[in-house]
Amino acid sequence: MTSTARSSGRGLWEGLYRVLMRRNSVYVTFVVAGAFAGERVPSYFPFRLIVFFLMRKQLLL
Repeated sequence: MTSTARSSGRGLWEGLYRVLMRRNSVYVTFVVAGAFAGERVPSYFPFRLIVFFLMRKQLLL
């Protein structure tokens, strides 16, 4: 069973590309949100890991 998107020659990535790139405002919002997430994730998770291990070490002493 093939989907209608596949049978018409358009794949999932092409469909997503057309939705995201159709309007400039959608593209800019997507880029800004990705940049914000890319900035926050690497600085947030190592900090949380350090706090977790310090608290664990404190509880074990």
